[in-house]
Amino acid sequence: MKKDEWTLDFDDVEDLKDKVIRDGYLWDDQLDMSAHRAVAYRTLGRKLQTTEVVHHCNHVKTCNDRENLFVVSPLLHAVIHLAPWSAGVYELGYTKTNMRDHRMLCRFLDELGAPYIWLGDKKYVSSR
Repeated sequence: MKKDEWTLDFDDVEDLKDKVIRDGYLWDDQLDMSAHRAVAYRTLGRKLQTTEVVHHCNHVKTCNDRENLFVVSPLLHAVIHLAPWSAGVYELGYTKTNMRDHRMLCRFLDELGAPYIWLGDKKYVSSR
């Protein structure tokens, strides 16, 4: 089968009917941006800055529930993805599996003293 023969038909999937998958992420046609950034925009009431990245806590690119999304800096985003592989972080009880839980990720980010926004509770904004 040729690559261009792979097509997605959203007619039977109501949730995804108006969305197109790009690079594994869902796309919000109404706002003309990725769906996870659109969720952040709607939750925060503002567009994200270029210095802000949306992290999917459970690492599922199509899971755009607010409880699953964090707004962080690009550097912090890299740390989140690399931290579970660090021996020192593992010794503190952080693993690849439990870092996919928003409570554990909040705890980790708080211990780092890093600024972030958890969209699951937009009142919970680290001001560090």
